Amino acid sequence: MLGRLSKLINENNDKYLFEYDPLSRLVYERGFDGKEKRYQVNKLTGRLDSVTFVDQTLSFQYDIMGRMTKTTSADEVREYDYDLNGRLTLAKNPTSENQFELDALGNVLREIHSYDIFDHHVTKLWRFEYDELSNLIKTVRPDGKEVDYLRYGSGHLHGMLLDKERIVDYERDDNHREVKRHWAQDMLQTTAYDAAGRLANQHTQSGKYVKKSILNRDYQYDGANQLINIKDSRKGELSYRYDPIGRLINAKGPLGEETFSFDPAHNILSKEHSALSTYHHQVENTLPSGISKVMGNLLRHIAGSHFDYDQRGNLIKKESAKGIQTFDWDGFNQMKSSTFRGARAGSRLDTQYRYDVFGRRIGKRVVDVRTKEVLEQTLYDWYGLTIASEDRIGEQLAVQAQIRKDAHSEIRKLRSEVQYLYEDGEFVPLVQYTNSAAVGLGYGSLGGGSGGAGSSSPAVYHYVNDQIGTPQILMNADQEVVWEAQSKAWGDTIISAPVSDDGVINNHRFQGQYFDAESELHYNTFRYYDPEIGRYISLDPIGLLGGFNNYQYAPNPVEWVDPWGLSYQPVTFPPNKVIKEVVIKLQGSRGRDFAEANKLAELFGKSGNATRNAHRLKYGDVTWHHVDYNPVTNEAKMQLVTTADHEATYPHSGSVSEYEKHHGVKYDTREAKQKADELNKGKCTN
Repeated sequence: MLGRLSKLINENNDKYLFEYDPLSRLVYERGFDGKEKRYQVNKLTGRLDSVTFVDQTLSFQYDIMGRMTKTTSADEVREYDYDLNGRLTLAKNPTSENQFELDALGNVLREIHSYDIFDHHVTKLWRFEYDELSNLIKTVRPDGKEVDYLRYGSGHLHGMLLDKERIVDYERDDNHREVKRHWAQDMLQTTAYDAAGRLANQHTQSGKYVKKSILNRDYQYDGANQLINIKDSRKGELSYRYDPIGRLINAKGPLGEETFSFDPAHNILSKEHSALSTYHHQVENTLPSGISKVMGNLLRHIAGSHFDYDQRGNLIKKESAKGIQTFDWDGFNQMKSSTFRGARAGSRLDTQYRYDVFGRRIGKRVVDVRTKEVLEQTLYDWYGLTIASEDRIGEQLAVQAQIRKDAHSEIRKLRSEVQYLYEDGEFVPLVQYTNSAAVGLGYGSLGGGSGGAGSSSPAVYHYVNDQIGTPQILMNADQEVVWEAQSKAWGDTIISAPVSDDGVINNHRFQGQYFDAESELHYNTFRYYDPEIGRYISLDPIGLLGGFNNYQYAPNPVEWVDPWGLSYQPVTFPPNKVIKEVVIKLQGSRGRDFAEANKLAELFGKSGNATRNAHRLKYGDVTWHHVDYNPVTNEAKMQLVTTADHEATYPHSGSVSEYEKHHGVKYDTREAKQKADELNKGKCTN
């Protein structure tokens, strides 16, 4: 059969091969690195029975309705159960069980998370409430704390409460962008945008009557709308340069100057770091002479570090000046364990990791190999795909938290339960609150109370983040900076000495990333990221859907993020790719929406009227992208973008799907148009 993809050739001339059965079902792949994957399809049902990736096989079982009920690897079984409506109600593996109670609309009312980790059994109960538009308005967390979400319109957030006490209030402009953020302790953050809609300034201040500046950041862009300069009142000036396709080749800041080069397939080939010096222009060559391409995207060496991989493309050994690290992986390509043998004698750590049925990490244990002592043990609980809390026990944490210990006193184990709140529907940390106490040397249950024996009232700390959501500082209730960091371009972070010694630990880095002190890697939900080399250490679980280079983090770390470790995305729809932006009354069909958008954008066809295709007459191969929807006003934001960018980058679950959901009609039908006419009181574009 014609039209099936059989070969893909990347920029390094590596080949990716595909084979199909007579019914055009994919049965074989050979990746750019030469590694093979085979798919076994059931001849009767057409469902996938198994996937074999070199030395590992995953098998799948289904019920009579075709729903997956079991996934099996060599070392784990995952099981799933559903209600009569086909909605997931139970998911479990050997270390976890997740139960879901849903309402008639499919909203989750209760979640019960049960964990069996490192000889501890823990149960966490979550409860949720929604408004009539199915927007989340209340969460009762496992520690008993209530979080209220105050909304307006179609669900835009204007405030959050923790146990009826204000955590944050927002003020927004006409486009619902945040312009002011009021924290509970008389702290204020203002956000300003330039005429092109780009972030221009963030200013954090404290004080009830007379405001004191805490952090001020100004942003500057080049002619291609790329961020090139940040003036930071605490750190100084940061500048960035890019190659012609938007990859970061130079970053200059308080930690020095970094330069990077890439091969054609976007692998970082070299990185250089130097102390600050007078700027001098360099030729923007991203493929230096004498440096070969990274064949199969398997990076073997860079900047004095050397890497080895297993047959599935997972990193199994890293040698650097710091020491030797090894990594072991399970049948789902999740890191089971890591070891570190330091360059200095006697330094060796062994860490075990545990995951739930959805692949989210729920526990780790760090052991000193020489003494056999457990240095650190952490249990994680999740809200969706964000870490909601962590229960910590360990001497190592006490050191990180800068708890002073007398050399002759008893070694203490720090016990703390840290809870996290995030920006609404995002992966950007907003608040952490915590209880901490020194407890005995024994390890008790890590269970679902609010801090355990000896805990005190929770202390609340507010995050101040940069343009991509990376924490810059944490502030306490006294409006003091208790944690501060400086980072190199690809996320390697240095913690600054805090003004106040609150013993605060923050492991959040880039969006969705969590710093592991034992490996110096960033846990990134479904993968691990190495900030020293700016790339992942295992293949992308979603394969080519995440991009042709399965190890790439992003084109640049200044404007892009990857919260799940699956597929990078711009922090917002990139302004340089948005040609026009208007707010329209939805008309019930895309053609009529386009005509309405063209009228407001003053784009006219040859007849002089704002026709449905007038935008193409002026700009060529472009389209209007539906962004968000307000069912109360029937208004939606429309962005004019290139067709290529729309298909490759922008999400397609915007205002059209929201319109269908809220009004129960299929878009582009007579019923949808009639509904729009009713909502618009007969005032619509024909």
